[in-house]
Amino acid sequence: MVHTNIGELINDFRAYLSILKDVHDALDIKKAFDYARQYLPHDAIGLLEGLVNELGSQRAQPHALSPGDAMGRFQRLAEGRKKILFTLNQGGGLGGDDGGAVAMTRELLFLDLALEQQQGVLLQGNASSLKLQELVVVLREMLLTASAHKPVSTELRSMYADWAHLGDSLAATASSSSSSSSHHLVEDSREAALLLKALADRVVRYVGNTIDDVQEQLGSKSVYLGNQVGTEKKVLDVFVDEVLRGSALFSLSLVVKRLEPLLRAAAMLPPWQLISIVERVQGELVSIDQLKNIQ
Repeated sequence: MVHTNIGELINDFRAYLSILKDVHDALDIKKAFDYARQYLPHDAIGLLEGLVNELGSQRAQPHALSPGDAMGRFQRLAEGRKKILFTLNQGGGLGGDDGGAVAMTRELLFLDLALEQQQGVLLQGNASSLKLQELVVVLREMLLTASAHKPVSTELRSMYADWAHLGDSLAATASSSSSSSSHHLVEDSREAALLLKALADRVVRYVGNTIDDVQEQLGSKSVYLGNQVGTEKKVLDVFVDEVLRGSALFSLSLVVKRLEPLLRAAAMLPPWQLISIVERVQGELVSIDQLKNIQ
């Protein structure tokens, strides 16, 4: 039987809700940074302080980011997260009953969560404008932070290693055919795009399996606990989906979704075909202008 301090859990949950509440205003990073500052290495403090000021200026004077500015901000967020996760994982991570280590781990995790949420917001608004090589960089950085959070996952480590060693060079080759009429360059570009497509498919499988695991583990628990406090059914029905939507898994799937058509075009793959294992059926295909016409 595990004994827990309910008061401490409630305080941690309130802190988490505070982060979720303020994520779009960038207030969460300021709060999380102030609490975590004492545990950060010197070089990380300067980088993260600059990010806090940058996001604060964006909040005070909202404006659309150019693709270049969006990519630059993503890379600064990624660099900040790497420094946080290195601090968390050095020395083998959290161990024993050291209260100071527990406090450090909690504050650094809250800060990393705030940065992760800002990355998600940034990608939701700008992923469609990023080019192939930029998307490869984004995916590589996201796999790195995911593997740092779950270092025991050999699948995550393997996927990151593949994207780190092959991603940039394959993306450069896959993008080269548009500016060349050479048959050999076109073939090399197609081969590189096919390899990247295989790497992306592996990410898709991982995201899908992880989502299934979260649904299985969290779904029944959320329904049980929700029923105990009288939560409406319509809220319980979408609770796990909303949790996933706010996670790095959603950002990963968003990037892969944007990457998919670019890779299929570069690899000269045909349109999707629906393959069913059931016996052949015959029907009528009707073309409509709007979905409301069949509702």
